[in-house]
Amino acid sequence: MAKSTDDDIDNVLVVTILARIGDDSEVLKKSIKYMGAITKDKSYEFEKNLGRTLKPFK
Repeated sequence: MAKSTDDDIDNVLVVTILARIGDDSEVLKKSIKYMGAITKDKSYEFEKNLGRTLKPFK
Protein backbone atom coordinates (compact mmCIF):
# COMPACT_ATOMS: atom_id res chain seq x y z
CA MET A 1 0.00 0.00 0.00
CA ALA A 2 2.71 2.47 0.91
CA LYS A 3 4.28 2.23 -2.54
CA SER A 4 1.03 2.95 -4.36
CA THR A 5 0.91 6.04 -6.54
CA ASP A 6 -2.88 6.19 -6.20
CA ASP A 7 -3.84 9.11 -3.93
CA ASP A 8 -6.94 7.29 -2.69
CA ILE A 9 -4.89 4.28 -1.56
CA ASP A 10 -2.39 6.58 0.12
CA ASN A 11 -5.25 8.34 1.91
CA VAL A 12 -6.65 5.02 3.15
CA LEU A 13 -3.23 4.05 4.49
CA VAL A 14 -2.61 7.32 6.29
CA VAL A 15 -6.06 8.25 7.54
CA THR A 16 -7.48 4.83 8.28
CA ILE A 17 -4.50 2.76 9.34
CA LEU A 18 -1.60 4.96 10.42
CA ALA A 19 -3.83 7.46 12.22
CA ARG A 20 -5.35 4.69 14.34
CA ILE A 21 -1.93 3.24 15.13
CA GLY A 22 -0.68 6.70 16.12
CA ASP A 23 -3.61 7.26 18.49
CA ASP A 24 -1.74 5.18 21.05
CA SER A 25 1.97 5.98 21.38
CA GLU A 26 2.74 2.53 22.82
CA VAL A 27 1.08 0.80 19.86
CA LEU A 28 2.94 3.12 17.51
CA LYS A 29 6.25 2.36 19.21
CA LYS A 30 5.69 -1.39 18.81
CA SER A 31 4.45 -1.04 15.23
CA ILE A 32 7.37 1.01 13.92
CA LYS A 33 9.74 -1.97 13.97
CA TYR A 34 7.43 -3.79 11.54
CA MET A 35 7.02 -0.86 9.11
CA GLY A 36 8.99 -0.51 5.93
CA ALA A 37 10.84 2.72 5.22
CA ILE A 38 8.06 4.32 3.18
CA THR A 39 5.34 3.46 5.69
CA LYS A 40 7.51 4.72 8.53
CA ASP A 41 8.12 8.00 6.67
CA LYS A 42 4.40 8.46 6.04
CA SER A 43 3.61 7.73 9.67
CA TYR A 44 6.28 10.14 10.88
CA GLU A 45 5.00 12.95 8.65
CA PHE A 46 1.40 12.32 9.69
CA GLU A 47 2.26 12.39 13.40
CA LYS A 48 4.40 15.50 12.91
CA ASN A 49 1.61 17.31 11.04
CA LEU A 50 -0.83 16.52 13.85
CA GLY A 51 1.62 17.83 16.43
CA ARG A 52 1.82 14.50 18.19
CA THR A 53 4.90 13.25 20.00
CA LEU A 54 7.65 11.93 17.76
CA LYS A 55 9.34 10.03 20.60
CA PRO A 56 8.36 6.59 19.25
CA PHE A 57 10.45 7.26 16.13
CA LYS A 58 13.67 7.78 18.11
